[in-house]
Amino acid sequence: MSNCVKSSDQFTYAEWKANQMNVLLGAELDRASAERLTNETKRYIDEMRQASQHSDQRAEFSQERRMEEVRYWQNELNMKLDQIKLAINDLSSIDRRLDKAMDSIKENCHIVHKCLEARKRRKRIYLVYDPAEKQLCKEREIIEGVLALHCKTKSQVNDQLRLLRKLRHDIEKDVLMKLTNFDVEMESSEIRAKKAAIAAYNYDPNCEGAELCPCKLEGHCCQKTKKPGGLSSISDWLTQVKSVHTEAEKQRQNAANLTSIADSSLKQTKDDLQNIKVATDDAFRERIYELRDHKAKMEDHLQKVVKQIQEMETTSQSLINEINIYTKKLTFEQSKIQPLQNCPQNLLDSEEVLVTNYCTNKGNVEKLKDNLACVQCSLKSLQCRKVEVESDLKLCTEALTIDDYECLPMRQSIKYFLY
Repeated sequence: MSNCVKSSDQFTYAEWKANQMNVLLGAELDRASAERLTNETKRYIDEMRQASQHSDQRAEFSQERRMEEVRYWQNELNMKLDQIKLAINDLSSIDRRLDKAMDSIKENCHIVHKCLEARKRRKRIYLVYDPAEKQLCKEREIIEGVLALHCKTKSQVNDQLRLLRKLRHDIEKDVLMKLTNFDVEMESSEIRAKKAAIAAYNYDPNCEGAELCPCKLEGHCCQKTKKPGGLSSISDWLTQVKSVHTEAEKQRQNAANLTSIADSSLKQTKDDLQNIKVATDDAFRERIYELRDHKAKMEDHLQKVVKQIQEMETTSQSLINEINIYTKKLTFEQSKIQPLQNCPQNLLDSEEVLVTNYCTNKGNVEKLKDNLACVQCSLKSLQCRKVEVESDLKLCTEALTIDDYECLPMRQSIKYFLY
């Protein structure tokens, strides 16, 4: 009875069939689930590959566009840098020309001052504000004005040179930054070209094929590369480059204008100084000719005065001799008249003749004395005039010596060149 109650280890055919159906159903369900998962995985992988490829294409396009922009602005700034260097050379040349011109003008200005100081040694009436003096003062004013103009131009040139050199330094730094940026973009492009780089962006030390990470291959950090120059975006970088380019063009144009102005100023001032120098020399020559003519006239007049003085002295001596002769005759006639005063009446007629002759001779003596007095007065006047003419002639000679033998030879060393 107990054996009948105990369950048997064997299963019925229906149970086996049901179990087989369950096993097949479970396997089919697992297989279908695995198949769906495989299909989903393949589809996901395909979508990821397509998305990654599209993203890589966009990245490559962006990289290429960035590299083209770098190349373009690098060329632009290189051209602008060459223009800035040429402008610096031109302004440096202008600066040297201004220095040479100012040194030459200062020497000429010193000569003009020496001429003015020398002409102050003229005396009395010859210390005159003549056309030569007027031209000298005008030349001095023009020279001082030109020196002030050149000093102002030199200051502007130096300021512009300082700005250009600073700009050149900034551009050279910016070009180096773009070169570094270009190298980074090229390196990034090479990294993107490596097949292993796709897996390297999600690097896992435990994953299979981790040895293909670009960090191991190239020695770079997988972190995002910081853009050179501290730029946060392409727009910031472009803004900076355009700003530098605009400033460079502005300063280059300013330098070109300043160079043109300085060059024309050097030419114009050289012509003006040369013209005033020629005008002053002509005024000196006219003054020297005038003084020589005046000196010749004074010498001729002095000779005439001396000759006239000699004639007057001869005349005076002749008058003195005549007066002495007539005085002796009067003394003799007076001695003849005095004895006849007590004579008889018949002798009075001869006395009247003697008295008449005495009076006539006495009148002649008086006239000779008056004439002698006039001659002596005229002689004194001529002698005073001679002293005056000699003094004036001496002053004229001194003034002529200053102009002809001091100022004019000094002025021959005044030369103006176009530096």
